[in-house]
Amino acid sequence: MLTPARWLLAALAAVALAGCDTTALKVAEDLKTYDVPATVTTVELTGGSGSVEVAAVDGPHRVRERHVYADLPPLTSHRVEGGTLFLVDQGCGKAADADGRCSTHYRIEVPRTLAVTVKVRTAPVTVTGMTGALDITTDVGAIRGTGLAGKTKATTSVGAVELRYAAAPPAVDVTNDVGATQVFLPAQGEYRIDAKTAAGPAVNLPSLPKAKSAITLRSSTGAITVAPA
Repeated sequence: MLTPARWLLAALAAVALAGCDTTALKVAEDLKTYDVPATVTTVELTGGSGSVEVAAVDGPHRVRERHVYADLPPLTSHRVEGGTLFLVDQGCGKAADADGRCSTHYRIEVPRTLAVTVKVRTAPVTVTGMTGALDITTDVGAIRGTGLAGKTKATTSVGAVELRYAAAPPAVDVTNDVGATQVFLPAQGEYRIDAKTAAGPAVNLPSLPKAKSAITLRSSTGAITVAPA
């Protein structure tokens, strides 16, 4: 997580990179695709800049990396240890990473029950159809999920968070320094909701003190909304 003094600098940097005219750069692009072994039960990704998509599919199960760079390609790796698929993006080097000339865009297609951990610096993260546990962290980048059902932890310094659940999750824990947070839960579920933000939360579902499903939402600057899915 960024400190409160640094989130504004990060946000301005992200805006500046998004607005850069890359047509003057000699940009290269390449693709890498590999299968996810059937023995994998957990995916852990550590990355820098780009984007991350995680999608539940019946098969085939695979990872696609799209690298965009101006000089040397990003240094990425993947390995399986003890049922966990580790994905690592080390970037292209300090100079290329700093001026936005390096990004890795992941598309991860896996069984819906897998647990997924993602930690990235500047990248939006999208998760679709996963019912396993999620732990998503971005310094700068939106976090969006649809068709979810598992325990979820989402943390961002700058970026919107939008989570939509197809089934009542055991727990949801969101920390968002700057950005709106929206959580949509099945109306038939029972929840213990604790939402706090300077802007004032809008909670449109009953909060039951003895409910097993704990929904904890925190934001320093940004609206919080809890509503039926």
